[in-house]
Amino acid sequence: MFLMTWQPSTKWSGERGSVTVMTAVLMLGLVLVMGLSIDVSRIYMMRAGLQNAANAAALAAARELNSGTTGLNDAVTQAQAAGLNANKYGFNRQGFAAPSVVITSVEFSTSNAPPWYVGAAAVPAGSVSAIRYVRVTTQATSLTMLLAGRVLTPTGTPFSVQEKATAGMSPGLNTVCDYVPLAVAKTNPLTPFPTGTELMFQFVSAKSTNLVNQNLIVLQTDGSEGANKTRDAVAGVTPICTTIGSSIITSTSQSAESNNGPTQIEVGMNARMDQYSNGMKASDAGPDNNVYQAANFANFNWENYKSGSPTLLPRIANRPYASDNRRIVVMPIVEVGPISGSVTVRSFGAFLFLRKVTNPNPSKCKDIPNPCGHVHVEYLGDDFVIGRGFYDPSGACTALKKAVLYQ
Repeated sequence: MFLMTWQPSTKWSGERGSVTVMTAVLMLGLVLVMGLSIDVSRIYMMRAGLQNAANAAALAAARELNSGTTGLNDAVTQAQAAGLNANKYGFNRQGFAAPSVVITSVEFSTSNAPPWYVGAAAVPAGSVSAIRYVRVTTQATSLTMLLAGRVLTPTGTPFSVQEKATAGMSPGLNTVCDYVPLAVAKTNPLTPFPTGTELMFQFVSAKSTNLVNQNLIVLQTDGSEGANKTRDAVAGVTPICTTIGSSIITSTSQSAESNNGPTQIEVGMNARMDQYSNGMKASDAGPDNNVYQAANFANFNWENYKSGSPTLLPRIANRPYASDNRRIVVMPIVEVGPISGSVTVRSFGAFLFLRKVTNPNPSKCKDIPNPCGHVHVEYLGDDFVIGRGFYDPSGACTALKKAVLYQ
């Protein structure tokens, strides 16, 4: 019997084990690709975290701009504080070591396409009032590659990430929030008040039938009345919003009437001056950092305030509740003439609250020019940064602005 035996072909005998080698190479490539993906993800997360921190810092800084040196200094302080908050509340929650966020520079400019961005100390004196934009930069943060990046960069050179953000003023707003519910009558509401002079807004009752120039009238805050609601809204505790052209009901509550004295104007406004009564506390509505007041306008005005001088700080015990710009108030502007239970908002104005409201014997509040409920202010112009509001291009707008992120 003839027996056949199989012999391996010489054609394949030289390639024995090649599959194993190819598999090993492919596995190595797969590991490198996976490692590179992880390293790239870590870089992306770090960049995203730093960018978020830079965005928050830029917005916080832009909100402090007030056309003065105090606004520049406060912008730097708030930007740096925003960086610290990014660390406090979790810069990176993806499981990797989180680098600390440090804001290394806060720079300013008058234009969003500027020829220059400079630090607060380097802003030309003549340009301080025109500053509209803030750019912040984070400290460069290094990230050492762990996997594929380590293989591709055997020297271990870390990857460096640094982010920037720019914030500035929005277009003019026509819906304004956080305004004080005290409407000011003006002969022509669309013409600005004069700047650089003291204005006295004279309180009148909502039961009055006619408003004259620079009369001040109390508005309802949310369609209902109540002493505490008016007090809190005047103090800035409860935010309220309204749009140009809106009709707002005037307040006829006893605390807003001349027969009882405009008590809530006094209580709410004076909280900004570190004066508390009728249940209002500093923990509810803190005072301004600067509560200086003077009978003579020339001794204290907007120029003094925004340069931080003269300064009289609140009581040390209440200092944790104090903040800048509490004496800056935004009020609706309405037309003079007869009223019948409501007024129509024609514009808004930003004002510096100069002196505390004085209410003598309430029974004498009807006696003009008795100062009961009168508010002394300086007009700051419409071109001002406020806390909140909205822009609708289809409606009439003021020049008031809010801080927005640009890049």
